[in-house]
Amino acid sequence: MQEVVQQLQQDNSLYASSHEEGLQRVLTSRYVLIGNTGTVRMAMETLDERQRCIITENDLYGMEEMIALRVPSTYAYRKMINYEILRYYSNGINNRMREAMKPDLNFCFKRNRFYRISVNSMLFQHYLFGTGFILAIALLGMEVLYYHLKKRVR
Repeated sequence: MQEVVQQLQQDNSLYASSHEEGLQRVLTSRYVLIGNTGTVRMAMETLDERQRCIITENDLYGMEEMIALRVPSTYAYRKMINYEILRYYSNGINNRMREAMKPDLNFCFKRNRFYRISVNSMLFQHYLFGTGFILAIALLGMEVLYYHLKKRVR
C-alpha cells in the first residue's frame, strides 16, 4: 500500500478530477478507482447498465475515513464521547449507518463482489483438515500396531 501512495505522490496524472472521470478511466484503461463507496456509487448511477456491470467493487476494510477530534484531557465529556464511540463500534451501528448511506447496487454487482477471506470464514475448512490429519495419524498408528502384532504372532 505504501508503494501505491508513493507512486501517487510522484505521478500527478494518476489523479482524477472527478469520480466520473475516474470511472471513465476504469472503463477504458487499466486504472483502479479508490474512493468513498457512497460517492462512487452515486457517480456510477450516470453510467448505463452494461458499464455498471463491468466494474467490480472491492471492499478494503481498514481504509475508512477517520475523524480525529482534539479533546483536552480535562474535558468533562471526554469519557462519555469515548464510551459512545466504542458502543457504536461494538453494536455495529457504524456499519449499519455506512450501509444505509450507500446507494443500492444492481443485481450484477452482487455476483462481482469480492470479500476478504479471514480465519473465521475458513473455520470449517480448518476443522475438516484437522479431522483428516488426526484420522490419518490414527490409521498410521493402527497399521504400525497391526504390523508389530502380526510379527509377534509368527
